[in-house]
Amino acid sequence: MAASNDVGGDEQKRSPGSLERLRAALFPWTQEVATPDDERAFAERRRERLDAYARLSAAVVAAYHLIAFVADPWALRDLPQARAALSTSRLTIAACTCLFLFFPRRFLPRRIIAPFFTLTSAVAFFLSTHAYAALGGPEQGWIHLSYAVPYVTTLVPLRLGPRILVTDTIAAAALAGMFVGHPEHLASPMTGIVVAHMAGMTGFSLVVGHFIVTLHRHTFMQSQELKRRAATIAAHERVRIARDLHDSLGQELSALRYTLTHTKARFEQSPAMIGPNLDELDRLLVQTSATTRGLLTHLRPAVLDGLGFAPAVEYLLAECRERSELAIELELRGDVSKVGADRGAAVYRILQESLTNVVRHANARRAVVVIEINADAIELRVEDDGAGFDPAGRVRGLGIVGMRERAGELGGALEIDRRPEGGTVVRCHLPAERREASA
Repeated sequence: MAASNDVGGDEQKRSPGSLERLRAALFPWTQEVATPDDERAFAERRRERLDAYARLSAAVVAAYHLIAFVADPWALRDLPQARAALSTSRLTIAACTCLFLFFPRRFLPRRIIAPFFTLTSAVAFFLSTHAYAALGGPEQGWIHLSYAVPYVTTLVPLRLGPRILVTDTIAAAALAGMFVGHPEHLASPMTGIVVAHMAGMTGFSLVVGHFIVTLHRHTFMQSQELKRRAATIAAHERVRIARDLHDSLGQELSALRYTLTHTKARFEQSPAMIGPNLDELDRLLVQTSATTRGLLTHLRPAVLDGLGFAPAVEYLLAECRERSELAIELELRGDVSKVGADRGAAVYRILQESLTNVVRHANARRAVVVIEINADAIELRVEDDGAGFDPAGRVRGLGIVGMRERAGELGGALEIDRRPEGGTVVRCHLPAERREASA
């Protein structure tokens, strides 16, 4: 009883709570587990892009204020005092952001890029809001232009801690510029509203910026996982090719060498008796040539180049029927000429792997292959009446992983399900190429 209670307690500890389930549903990328090497690689990537994205933010801010500086004399022609204050503000911001943009990077180590960005931005927005404050207190509409200040850090790829520090420092500098030199503005009834709005915009900037970095991390980790899978599949292919070369071509070459040695010995004894040996050598050469062609065809389906998509599929099915007792029906719908080279090769390989799995594992007697070519997609469906497939089980076979990778590389998807009447169905959806869709 105690053991069962312990097991139940462990399972209860392992089961996620409602908050964790909600987090997993809204933000599925937070559930991924990255290796320490991946985390280090992402941190290095983030540091490499920090200067580029900080420059982009500074360039956008500088361009906006320089353009506005040119347009202000016309837009504010009836407000000379406001025009003077805004001109001072815009030139100050443009000067500070240009200082960050064009400061020689050889004198700016990468570790101090974020502090330098923070310093130049804080000085720029402090002087900017200080110029606004000369027009009046928080009751004046000019002050509310400063609410956009925290968004300057949105695109900068910072970790959450440094992001909070940098964004809060810049927002605090903007607020300080409103009141330093004008302490009477603190008594305004609008002061609390201004501070609250600035705090709200700062919080929203933090959320959006951190969300962008989190998405960036998610895509980076996905690319790392795809690289590992590609390396695993490539290693598996190398092992399979080496095994095939050893088991088929290697043995046939050994037999050929043995027969040639035996023929040489017989020729030395009785030249007239080597006829059967020459026939055996000819048979082995033909068999070796066929084996070599088979290995090359597996590496690259030459029938696609030589015959076209539809004949290549029919040839593949005919080969499968010959080497097994499987009855295969083919339904090919749509215009075959719309199938491009990449999608044709992907469908061929996925179909080839599906039929290989049916022959090896399904213990099926009948299979149906349906290929439907539409204006916007290519649909492949392979059904069999075999033992079935458990979709809830974890897929470990590299063959199925390779099928999904082939579909994913072209923006498609692959599903494997159990048929209600027994057997398995493989469905593959590949979106059409742009030129195909527009045709």
